[in-house]
Amino acid sequence: MTEVEGLRVQGFFIVDLGLEHKEELLAKARRDAADFETSGPHRLFRPSELVFEGLLGEEGSARIAHLQGPDDDEEIAGEGLRALDKELTDLAVAAGPFFKRALGFDVTSRSGGLLHETGPLEGVIAPLTEGQASCWLETFAFGKVMCIICIGPGSGTLELRPYDDKASEAYKMDLSPGTVVVVRSDCLSVKHLCRTRTLLLSCHLLVPGGNCDVRTLTPCAKRLNDWIGERLQVLKDLETTDKRADIPRHLQLLMNRQCFKGQYMAVRGMSSRASPSLGTDDWFGRSAQGLDGVIQVPLMRWEMDHMYDPDPDCWQWSKTFARHMSMVDGIEMFDNKMFGISVAESKIMDPQQRVVLEVGYEALFSAGYKKGRIMNSLGGMYLGYGTAAPDWQNVQRTGDGGAESSFGATSGSASITANRFSFCLGMKGPSVAVDAEDASGLLTMHMGCEALQARGRNQPSEFSVVGAIKLHLSPHFWPQRQAAGWLSGPGRCFTFDASADGFVHGDAAVNMVVKPLTEMVDGAVVIREGEPFLAAVCGSAVRHAGRTASMSAPDGPTEQEVISAAVYAAGLSGFDIDSAECYGAASALADPVEVSSCSRVLRLADDDEEPLFMLAGKSVSGNAFHAGGAVSMLRVILAAAAGYTSPNCHLRLANPHIDTCELPLAFPSEVVQHRMPSSFATSMARGYGGTHTCVVTLGEASAANLEPPEAPKRDALVFWPGGAGPVPEGSMPRRGFYIAGTFSQWSPEPMQPEASDVFGYTLTLGENRWEQFQIWLDGDAKLCLFPENHKAPGKTSVLGPASSSRNCWMLDTRLKDVQKMDQVPTADVQAGTQFRVRLRIAGKWRMVEWEKLGPADEASMSEVQRPATYFVSADWNGWGLEPMVHDAIQGVFTLDAHLIRPGGEFQMVRNRDWEQVMYPMSSLDRQSPDDGVGGPDSESAGRSWHFHGAARDTFRILLRRSTDGPVDRKEVSFSRTGDRPFNEEQLAQLSRARYTAFGTWDGGERLRELRWTGSCHQFYIVLGETGRESFQLLQDFDWNKIVHPSEANAHQGIRYTIQGPGPGDGRSQGLNWTIGMEGYEKAGTAFEVQVYSQANLVTNVRWQQVEDVTGSVLRKAAEDGLLFGAPFQL
Repeated sequence: MTEVEGLRVQGFFIVDLGLEHKEELLAKARRDAADFETSGPHRLFRPSELVFEGLLGEEGSARIAHLQGPDDDEEIAGEGLRALDKELTDLAVAAGPFFKRALGFDVTSRSGGLLHETGPLEGVIAPLTEGQASCWLETFAFGKVMCIICIGPGSGTLELRPYDDKASEAYKMDLSPGTVVVVRSDCLSVKHLCRTRTLLLSCHLLVPGGNCDVRTLTPCAKRLNDWIGERLQVLKDLETTDKRADIPRHLQLLMNRQCFKGQYMAVRGMSSRASPSLGTDDWFGRSAQGLDGVIQVPLMRWEMDHMYDPDPDCWQWSKTFARHMSMVDGIEMFDNKMFGISVAESKIMDPQQRVVLEVGYEALFSAGYKKGRIMNSLGGMYLGYGTAAPDWQNVQRTGDGGAESSFGATSGSASITANRFSFCLGMKGPSVAVDAEDASGLLTMHMGCEALQARGRNQPSEFSVVGAIKLHLSPHFWPQRQAAGWLSGPGRCFTFDASADGFVHGDAAVNMVVKPLTEMVDGAVVIREGEPFLAAVCGSAVRHAGRTASMSAPDGPTEQEVISAAVYAAGLSGFDIDSAECYGAASALADPVEVSSCSRVLRLADDDEEPLFMLAGKSVSGNAFHAGGAVSMLRVILAAAAGYTSPNCHLRLANPHIDTCELPLAFPSEVVQHRMPSSFATSMARGYGGTHTCVVTLGEASAANLEPPEAPKRDALVFWPGGAGPVPEGSMPRRGFYIAGTFSQWSPEPMQPEASDVFGYTLTLGENRWEQFQIWLDGDAKLCLFPENHKAPGKTSVLGPASSSRNCWMLDTRLKDVQKMDQVPTADVQAGTQFRVRLRIAGKWRMVEWEKLGPADEASMSEVQRPATYFVSADWNGWGLEPMVHDAIQGVFTLDAHLIRPGGEFQMVRNRDWEQVMYPMSSLDRQSPDDGVGGPDSESAGRSWHFHGAARDTFRILLRRSTDGPVDRKEVSFSRTGDRPFNEEQLAQLSRARYTAFGTWDGGERLRELRWTGSCHQFYIVLGETGRESFQLLQDFDWNKIVHPSEANAHQGIRYTIQGPGPGDGRSQGLNWTIGMEGYEKAGTAFEVQVYSQANLVTNVRWQQVEDVTGSVLRKAAEDGLLFGAPFQL
């Protein structure tokens, strides 16, 4: 569908659906529209001023009516309107497959039909509700294309104008009844103007929904988005504990993420030592890959063989069948000077105390605190720590009794760990070690947040350092845990799985810095700025199970109560929660109880069918006991920052007691994107003694963790026919526009004016079936117009004029994916076919396009028969251009080659144009006589023919090419003809080292041997757009013989030495000669570079500007392939 190209080029097109001839259908539709005049819920109404610009303007959408009711299946329009609406659907279906190719996006649905009445603004504006505003915003945000049918009875004018370009003039077109227009509504504002009452029907074609980029919203959508945000804040402020805002559910989700009441706390910094990563930077990346952090207990921790026994009853003789755990490395390393602790004391300190100091300070540092700021601050320390029988007491001791006696009072004291942290850093707030078993980590968060609340006359803490630690230093208690049925024999946590049989041990240390999210400024509550923000702690709750079947038994009612209390404290409803990080101790009984509790509170209570993600960190890193809850919270915070959920590991078959079919739950085994950029999550933990804790956090996808978004490109039009003010100065020629390309061997030919702003040229297609070209002002190659990309197709925008560019338009008629290019048709048109190339100008807008003219005639065929010239570029001629001899009688091109060195590798070049290279279709190691000939084009990719000859050998190369209609037959052959001794010139050439230059102009894509002048090697450089070019030298075409200066950007104004030849490794990287460092150089300036050598070593490199008035010097250098960095047309 070529009409879709109109959307890409100018943003609109008129499509002929034949409705102009269906007056009866249009009249019937007008009669149907009369029914909307009557009173009722679906009558014509005057829309809000916020949506006018997204429709057809104030006059064009003076009154509107929806063809469908709130239920999409409810049809309220008459038969005539429904028929026209079906025409829009058929149009969308037909054009849909072309949108991706032409516009870069897929259209997957359409909005409902909308009836417009053009006329004066009359009546009362219908009030805009939050739900209606949300529907309009969705239409305007995801509606990329608008389809419009003029129903009549009157005619009108459609006025189009690009967004964000106030200089562009409006383009106006007449709309008569039956006219159908398709418009890029994301690029153009649309207004309909008519003096009489006229009806129109429209719909928007929608791209797939998701999280739209606010930067690309149209002005109308931006205003709606701002209105909804302000309205949601008002509704949130009016909410009470008993009355929620009466708005659609999706707006409630948005409201609770953008607005809040009460005091939220912010996580300002955090640090961790937990498997599968030693820090927080790459923790989610490793977790998202499903990395299993559990390993066998290594010898560096303890010798496990004397404790291991595979017998399930081995606990009776103080052994265990468990031999796996997740481990934190480096616990023996400690910077004692950082914390003012002596070497003697640090040697016998519990490693957990050392790790707490390190991880806690890292968390403070990431929050913006250094030692000087921390000293004497009112900061609290809340640490989850096993205060009863820690492993350190059961570690085998050395004989250093003296040291132990000196510091034994504090080295292994559990209660001193939090106090030592406050002491070493000078913190004066509360300092508490909390032991609630596995609930300790989340309990510290609850306590730390409570200490930050301003209540009465109590002075709240400035910040709270919360977290927990558990390092397994001894297997002393493992047999007892096995006896209780807690440990897993296979050595993994199979949480939620049918094979769940217990947990494995895991090391972890997590600390977070928590501060208030808001502050009072001039009597108003505002969010604190200028501080790091990782997540918000929205609410928390702590409960005890009370009297239950046993102290450690799971208790569903208590779990539901603590989850409900935390959600209530956050001011949320259950359906706001996106994921639940469960305690998940891999128990066949406890896991289903916890899943049921989460589903009842977070989904079933609100009758929500949106899946709740059920997560379990223990399946990745084991049970970290006191630090387990902190690890759970770390998981959800980092996952929210990435915009995805962390996956569960070792989940193959769900626990049969978990109803995975009926409950609205999901158990992800891979990363899954959250439904919105921000997400709420609950973290749950339960202690052995019956303490239950739950914390609700809010995280937002961080731009630093996401792929860099593409720059907004709403103004993606190629050419605006309405124009945009005067033509920019310097972009118009004095004598005229000229076209130069492969068809004229880059000789400029004049374009003819067709109108005041249109210039044309008739191009005759050559034997290649493709042509490349640029447009030059006044025939000057230094004032060229070119496309944004090389080999650009027709109907693309124009850049320039500029002094040089290698970008060209390419008129290509060849067929794609042709394997045997010399045996089947390779193009859909014949050589000699004519095309009309046009340059259109409308103010600042310029476009190049072409169209195919009639079939080739004899005159054009004779014109295309102008003989082409072919050259051989080979290793024996330094990859220069050696002309082939044309035998007109035989219709072949030949070259006799004399090898002065072993080898014989070559390609062929047409008309000295490196964009027209001929090459074998296979690489060197796979060549056969049956291989086809590729090209001429620029896709050789290093493929070349090879003689495998010896020095002094002579070969004859033969090229035969013929065209027969659409078939292009090419044949290349070569054969050895003998051997011949070297002449004096060849002997002198063999005695010299060969040099070539490579640099920023092409990175060494094509190497050319430098010309020997008798005293030096020589080449030329034309400076590119930056006014600088850098280069190095290569000796004998060997990448292990690079010659370079000793300084970066070496030039004639500084001292340096010449180094090499040597290998191209890191030692030579960045050490280049650079032309353009002395200040007088500019883009387009040409320089002659001279390379002097002695005894095959480069001794000097110097350059001078070329004053070539006639251009003969540079043209000769270009013909020899020694003009680097220049537009190839020179």
